[in-house]
Amino acid sequence: MRKPDQYLLPPSPVKPAAAVALAALLIGAAWLGEAAYGQRQDALELQRKVARAARLKERPPARPPDPAQAETGKHWRALQAERDFAWYPVFAAVENAVGDDIELMEFEPDKQDLQIVLRGFARDGEALQEFIRELGRQPALREVYLSHQKNALRAGVKVLNFEMKADIRLPQRPGAS
Repeated sequence: MRKPDQYLLPPSPVKPAAAVALAALLIGAAWLGEAAYGQRQDALELQRKVARAARLKERPPARPPDPAQAETGKHWRALQAERDFAWYPVFAAVENAVGDDIELMEFEPDKQDLQIVLRGFARDGEALQEFIRELGRQPALREVYLSHQKNALRAGVKVLNFEMKADIRLPQRPGAS
């Protein structure tokens, strides 16, 4: 049995050492919880970075250029350069110089060397010389010269088969001196 004076007295306060130990335990638990939360957030951020790096690494390798496609592109660029070249003055110069005594069979342009080769037939040497002089007077051409000439029979008529070359003079751009 218990003593009656224990019932009459108020309960004794918690012992101070137990209260301090309980407070220290609660503070330690809160600190450990916050540290664990911070480490979890760092781990999640690191996982996101690793996943992003893996996605970037998995990017499909660049396909090597298809040879057929490269050839097609080269062809289109050559056609574009051909179209952009100023051929009208050259054609006009040849048309202005050709007379009734000259029959042109071939017109062979060379854009890289800026030269044209003309092949055809002339009625006689005098007509051929006049054609050469007239081409030399054209502003689009320079250094016109006969590279080959040969007598030939054409439809029973004696003619001169010729080949001549001329350098193309590029048109002056406005403002260029």
